[in-house]
Amino acid sequence: MSSTSIKICHYITTISRGGAENQLLLLVENQIKSGNQVTVIPLKGGLELYEDFTNLGAKVETKLVDKKFISQIIRMLVTKNRKFDIHHAHLPQAELLLAFSPIKNYIITRHFGGQFYPDSNKLISRILSRISSSRAKKIIAISESVKNLLIDLKEVSSLEKIKVVPYGFNSKAFVKNYSKKVKENSQSYAVGTVARLSVEKDLPTLIKAFKILQSKDIGKNYKLRIFGEGEMKDQIESLIKNLSLEKNVQLMGRTMNPAEELSKFDLFVLPSKFEGFGLVLLEAMAFNIPIIASNISTAKEVLGEDGAGVFFEQGNENDLADKILNVNTHLDSSFIEKQKIRLNFFNDTVMEQRVRQAYEL
Repeated sequence: MSSTSIKICHYITTISRGGAENQLLLLVENQIKSGNQVTVIPLKGGLELYEDFTNLGAKVETKLVDKKFISQIIRMLVTKNRKFDIHHAHLPQAELLLAFSPIKNYIITRHFGGQFYPDSNKLISRILSRISSSRAKKIIAISESVKNLLIDLKEVSSLEKIKVVPYGFNSKAFVKNYSKKVKENSQSYAVGTVARLSVEKDLPTLIKAFKILQSKDIGKNYKLRIFGEGEMKDQIESLIKNLSLEKNVQLMGRTMNPAEELSKFDLFVLPSKFEGFGLVLLEAMAFNIPIIASNISTAKEVLGEDGAGVFFEQGNENDLADKILNVNTHLDSSFIEKQKIRLNFFNDTVMEQRVRQAYEL
């Protein structure tokens, strides 16, 4: 394929705000800047990013939204002669739709750091993953960790199809209207995270660590703010209540403006059991926030291991409490410069160029 303008169609499960959806928005922005024509087809849910996509110049088609899967397949059969140079699927439902459609040699991006279908057993997930990827021309993994997981779980039959393209990020655009807030009270210390309230984010470890550090340092007014929604909300609320942390731990719900909330943090914590990429780490680094992350491979891939962040043993609330309590001791004195270096590894225009190369292979 030449470097001339191409017609690209992205299929994605939803265009509600989320990591994969925000990354697609950034990819589409750069693809349009490169002179390409882009269409986005969501399959279900809200259309929160509709105007964001259309304001960029992309076309958003909503004819498949919330239709039954078989109806979506039939509609794909009816429109099989549509002229797109590239068909690119994101997330399981979109992948399976293309797998059962007449479209061949499509591209898929794996955004998730777990198995293809998280709520099914490994065998079913493996079968569905292999069905969705069998006719794909290329499988883009958003990190080396995701690539290794695809190999370990045997969810892809043709390993030569996998190409790693890390997420891109535009730190200047992200912080454009915000600056790191000046602390008003030296005794108040804002610890925060932005995460879905789900099992893989391991928020209970963070909450338990918070209980431990409160008992060790009564001279500092620690506040923990958790931004996100998810299926574990009731369990997390119960844990907060059982540990008598209602005054100091707050579930803030979803935020439509993570930049504004991150600008208020004194410390960002990522306690996850696994991540596909960990885009929120780049967002935190954009504000030069000290970061403590679980020592999972993806976090190390994003932060590096030379001082941009501090790592704790995943699932160990005592280690996490110690790292929070003594963060200035554990933190590299030049962590801000180290973070700037890491951010340069994830340039958004370079990401788009690498995706284009995957299209051409």
